[in-house]
Amino acid sequence: MSAGAPECPARAALEAFVDNTCRNAISSKGYSPWVAAQAEAEQAWAVEMLAGVRAVDAYFEYWGAHIEMLARRKGGGMSVLCQTIDGAVPIARRHVVHSVQNCCVTGQRGRPCFEIQSTRASQPSIYVHHTLLQSAQSLWAVKNHGLVMRHMVRAFCAAAGESTLAQISAAFDASPQRATIVDWLAFVARDVRTVFVDDNRLACAP
Repeated sequence: MSAGAPECPARAALEAFVDNTCRNAISSKGYSPWVAAQAEAEQAWAVEMLAGVRAVDAYFEYWGAHIEMLARRKGGGMSVLCQTIDGAVPIARRHVVHSVQNCCVTGQRGRPCFEIQSTRASQPSIYVHHTLLQSAQSLWAVKNHGLVMRHMVRAFCAAAGESTLAQISAAFDASPQRATIVDWLAFVARDVRTVFVDDNRLACAP
């Protein structure tokens, strides 16, 4: 359990973070500096957007640092999971293959587990009980949410069929993909807090 854990960011803050991050990706990194300049000029909407961005950044930085702290413990259980998560390949549910293994987190032996592979040659794969798949995905997302969002924006732009930056930005703002990204980020924010604060299976793991 993590004492003093921050509360999840408000929906408005998450929306500001998504808009800033995604529009910045659409504009080839031109949007965020412009917003910062507008905030410096005391434009209220820009000040509000940056406040949301900072709140979400601080939240994910807190949990990212918590994952890194656990990884440095070099023990069993959660420390093994956190060591591997930091350099793990994406954990996609549709590609997960279950097999009977020993769970490195709970210590349960001969149970249905899924494999987490590392991008680092020196880091061996680990096996985790199948009921912890969602938790592992959320920890991975804490460390990689920016990468996921940029990938989703690139996919949207490739399929949008719009020719100008203004058209693509307007189409994205009105798209279901924007709402999907906000919903996903909100879920990750809630779930990582659950993993470390509320989930007794993991709070009690060695």
